[in-house]
Amino acid sequence: MWPFKSRNVERRSISNVPWMPMAGQSWGAGWPAPWDNASLTPEASLRLVPVFGAVRFLADNIASMASGLGVYKLGADNIAQRLPTPPLFANPSINGTLYTWLHRLVISLSLDGNGIGLITDRDYYGYPTAIEWLNPVNVVTLDRAIEGPGSYTDPRWYWWGRPLDPADLLHIPWFVLPWRVRGLSPISAFAMTARTGLAAQAYAEEWFNNGGVPPGTFRNTTQKVLPDDADEIASRYTKRLRTRQPLIYGMDWEYTPIAISPNEARFIETSQLTATHIAIIYGVPPTKIGGVSGDTFTYKNAEQESIDTLTFSFRPWLERLEFALSTCFPRGTFVRFDTSEFLRVDAMTRAQIDALSLGTQQTGWKSRDEVRAAYNLPPAPEPEPAAPPPPGQQQPTPGTAPANAEPVMRVRWATNGHHNVTTSNVKG
Repeated sequence: MWPFKSRNVERRSISNVPWMPMAGQSWGAGWPAPWDNASLTPEASLRLVPVFGAVRFLADNIASMASGLGVYKLGADNIAQRLPTPPLFANPSINGTLYTWLHRLVISLSLDGNGIGLITDRDYYGYPTAIEWLNPVNVVTLDRAIEGPGSYTDPRWYWWGRPLDPADLLHIPWFVLPWRVRGLSPISAFAMTARTGLAAQAYAEEWFNNGGVPPGTFRNTTQKVLPDDADEIASRYTKRLRTRQPLIYGMDWEYTPIAISPNEARFIETSQLTATHIAIIYGVPPTKIGGVSGDTFTYKNAEQESIDTLTFSFRPWLERLEFALSTCFPRGTFVRFDTSEFLRVDAMTRAQIDALSLGTQQTGWKSRDEVRAAYNLPPAPEPEPAAPPPPGQQQPTPGTAPANAEPVMRVRWATNGHHNVTTSNVKG
């Protein structure tokens, strides 16, 4: 037979040892892996620790600026004036607050690359007063046609198979390719990185639960062990290990444990590399999600670190949200995040700033009441007016002493080295 004859070889399956990885109905037994393409959804990717950490880092910090989110209008001298809180920011959703509303938006942008909001209510002028963020997984966007319906100039939107009017949508994409409407999903674009991280986590779990390699070897130093006896010995040994009971054996048995460190198995390096790659994708500091920064640069204080994080990690997200949300309000107004609360300084720096504000070291640009208001303190009480002078007595001018003031002796040095003593009523 071409080219060789096959041989009938006896095959046996090993399914009862503790180090069998993911025994049963799992990827180790031929079943689909839990991180394959079909099951790697945005929600499934949250099982990867660096992905969850990066999404949480962005969503928590941006949503925490909800109290500083407002609508502004340019006034006199092009100074931005904050307007009263609009209904869209007072009660944007039927569930939750403005914090949770922003939190859902950032999660949707981080996992799918798109924030798709359905306008559910409008005011008298037609501006949105309530927007519900849809799960992008359930929304289909047709934008790949060359022209006509379903193209870049005339996209089509479907939610659970139902067509949506683009006028009732607020779409905020993250990373958009040219001539495309829908944003690129980071999880789909970097599925290989996510699958590698999930595979390392699953393998590490099996390593510590069942043992990545056989935990040890038994060798009888005096007699030969038959296969049936070896199976019985292995079964008793396995039972002892699973019940965490002491192992007892005779003098003719020699046990040699097999120990392989996780570092040697490359678990730590794989996890750190995955976290670093995820941090690069989302633009967050690698050290915040378990990655390695790759340099020895350290910040002098927490304020410098906050400024760097705000500038390079949060600012692109805030700008994107500000431009998109500004379209929900009349022309001439714009949306802005107040990031001053994020840049909190230590007590000494705050005291120095307040001293400069009050003008103790130079001309101040803040009043005492404005500094007190920063600490939620009421305005300072007005000083009591000075008592008027008695009748018939004039109030002295600044730099002069009253008429009944005692004379003050002054010493003036002459050019010849001698001094002259004079008296004056002006204190010096």
